[in-house]
Amino acid sequence: MDLGIRIDEQQLLRQVSDGDEAAFRVLFDQYRGKLFTYILKLSDSREMAEDTVHDVFLKIWEGRETLNTVENLNAYLFRIAHNQA
Repeated sequence: MDLGIRIDEQQLLRQVSDGDEAAFRVLFDQYRGKLFTYILKLSDSREMAEDTVHDVFLKIWEGRETLNTVENLNAYLFRIAHNQA
């Protein structure tokens, strides 16, 4: 794993955890497409995939105070997406 990416990811999570909406938008933009594709494969429904992606990010925003404890953002997001789907 690239340590630079890991550090940037942790910084992004801290910013979102602190309520930084611009940082949240960066997070959303980075993962929206990946999560959509994953959920689309699970559900075979574009509408469900879109709704689920929005639900995932709503859940992230509502629980943002705990994001600074997340060690693997990719795994965390995909687990939430899987559970939501």
